[in-house]
Amino acid sequence: MTEGTASGQPGAGYTVDLTERVRLMRDSLINNSILFISTPVGIILVPIMVKGLGAEGYGLWVAASALGSMLWIDFGTQVSATRAIAEDRVAESPDEMPRFVRAAWSANLALGFLVALLIGVFGLALTQGLHLSAATISIAPIIFALVGLTYWGSQLLTFTAAVFNGLRRFDVANYLAIGTTLAGAAGVITVLKLGGSLVAVAVWQVLINWSSLLVSIHVVHRLEPRLQLGWGKFKWAWLRPYLSFGLWSQLSDFSRNSNLQAAPLLIGTVLNSSAISPFAVGQKFPTAVSRLQGRALDVIFPAASQSRDSATTRHLVEVGTRWMVVLMFPLYLGLIISAPKLLLAWMGEAPADTIAVLRLVCAGMAVAALGGGSEQVLWGRGEARKIFWANTAALAANLAVTFFALHRFGLQGAAWGFLASMTFRSMALLVLASGEGQAGVFTLLRSSLKSILIPLAACGVAAWGVFSLGWLRGWLGIMVASFAGGMAYGTGLYFGGARPEERMLAREVLLSPVTIVRFIWRSLRRLQRRIGPRYGAYMFLASIYRVLTYRPERVTAQLENNFARTVDPYHLDGKEDQERFTYELGMVDSVRGGARFKHALEIGCAEGVFTELLAPRCESLLGLDNSPIALARARERCLQFEFVQFDQWDMRRDPLQGKFDLIVVVGTLGHLHLPSEFRKVRAQIVDALLPGGYLLMGEALGLKLYENSWWAKRLLVGGIWIRQFMSEHPALKVVSQNVVDPWTHALYQKG
Repeated sequence: MTEGTASGQPGAGYTVDLTERVRLMRDSLINNSILFISTPVGIILVPIMVKGLGAEGYGLWVAASALGSMLWIDFGTQVSATRAIAEDRVAESPDEMPRFVRAAWSANLALGFLVALLIGVFGLALTQGLHLSAATISIAPIIFALVGLTYWGSQLLTFTAAVFNGLRRFDVANYLAIGTTLAGAAGVITVLKLGGSLVAVAVWQVLINWSSLLVSIHVVHRLEPRLQLGWGKFKWAWLRPYLSFGLWSQLSDFSRNSNLQAAPLLIGTVLNSSAISPFAVGQKFPTAVSRLQGRALDVIFPAASQSRDSATTRHLVEVGTRWMVVLMFPLYLGLIISAPKLLLAWMGEAPADTIAVLRLVCAGMAVAALGGGSEQVLWGRGEARKIFWANTAALAANLAVTFFALHRFGLQGAAWGFLASMTFRSMALLVLASGEGQAGVFTLLRSSLKSILIPLAACGVAAWGVFSLGWLRGWLGIMVASFAGGMAYGTGLYFGGARPEERMLAREVLLSPVTIVRFIWRSLRRLQRRIGPRYGAYMFLASIYRVLTYRPERVTAQLENNFARTVDPYHLDGKEDQERFTYELGMVDSVRGGARFKHALEIGCAEGVFTELLAPRCESLLGLDNSPIALARARERCLQFEFVQFDQWDMRRDPLQGKFDLIVVVGTLGHLHLPSEFRKVRAQIVDALLPGGYLLMGEALGLKLYENSWWAKRLLVGGIWIRQFMSEHPALKVVSQNVVDPWTHALYQKG
């Protein structure tokens, strides 16, 4: 806990000192980290899903997901939970918050379940209207049901994120979100690469969302043991303290989102639907950049919830406004300058109306950034009703100005309406927040804009200079201009009037690569100490690499090449292996009592060297191997035994037919690489063994490093760990087992 939060314990004060200012800015950058993962992941997934699912399947997925987004309901309980938890850090009574959060969690459980049901019900109604093929119609209800379950989990995941925000652990919230995003994308890609259907993709999304939810709940409990997120006692009275705030917050969000979405509807009504497209294109980049603005501002809300006096409130308004100016103004300025080049590189054309829309929307978003800090402070102070009226008035202004301007100026009129509404909204929020902090609006603006105009001018001149040279075109020119403008802005700000907290954060950002490298190095050192010496670390990484690059067909081809190059490539006719065979036959003889086995099986018979020795002890014997060359030599070797048969069999892929009272699998299981393969083969072997039958297994010992390593046990590397894995099957009873270097053997009987 930072110095500025006065340890964050109930009853402690809260001040916005230098440390707290740096923390607020740092948290805003951390809170944007998920965008740098989710945005490219989303872009990458689209063509993969379209190709894997087909246009119709992907369209059904998008329609079901859009329905879930439209039906999202939480009645402001999530933002209320953030505020309640943040307030608890400075509250006199620590009992009220856990009760409210528990009640809000229960409400989200119920609301999420309701949304899941609604998605399923509306999905049934929409199925016929989507003009799907007969095959897709048959799975559409399942898809809508699975998407409903996914959105139920998403609603609860969002609630845990609100809890993390209240605890001001934006790092944890973003790390978990990044993990969920990457795991979800990796699973979808894997499912599609393996030929999975849309149903399999939807099932994976359900599994990853609910698994992430369980992890998040566990982390919440570790960070704040008083918060128990689960089924429990619920009372409406526990929700009452924040019910009004939550509902006004929900209404405020609705009016703000309506303000952003009003223009396309008015354009289509006043002009025509085709005019919506150039406006949407011009709006795309400013809207995307504004996502950074929204997540950066989120960190102000829990801090403002801790504010208890006008001076602290005034400082938070000033910090939030200043930070938005510093962070967002150069981005919007860059978009304004590069608008023609950007549209040309992106769309192949740059119509004048679209350029004007892009620039005017950027200006509107920049003005909105001025009021962003004030909005979060008002929210933290519980003034959701004031925010609602400011947003509603701005929406009314947007509708009026846009309606008039569309008739007068055409398409650009919608952008002017947006700029006018954002200006009105920001000024209203600044006035309201300044009143809470007992400060003048113009004093606040002058303080926020101090020493920022010259760096912004340097940014604009540098970017414009790159474009004016004309040497670089397309995306390369845009990237070089952005880099030049960013460097000019950063240098001008750092040396031309940056505040102490801004300088401190800049140094942290510049040194972050060193910090990351140190963290990775220390983590590797800790892992090495757990694994063992450096050679052990190398073998551990080599084993992981072997698993990641494993291809069954490659292993099969290698074995076949070995038999093709020479006869007896493993020297099984040598003295050492002949002594081992004698020992293994002794283990078999110890349980057969002089009788012969009626049905015996040897898995991995190779060229039949051991098969020839085992045959006199059996009435019938089947030898299996995956190498046609080895099987041909085995048949020739055992011609004198009419009851001995051979067949080609791939233990990774083929089912095992028949029942046997003796199964021998020696020197074969070590060719498996994945724990899942081991489990599958073990299950097949045990199923093929008759009750009372015997299983003889043997494997070569690995390096001592393998046999003594915890990770080798997990990966089933080494003879000891393979033998232990076989011994763990509940249907097998160990008759005898031993280690005779360089082999380990075990004889089992099926119960």
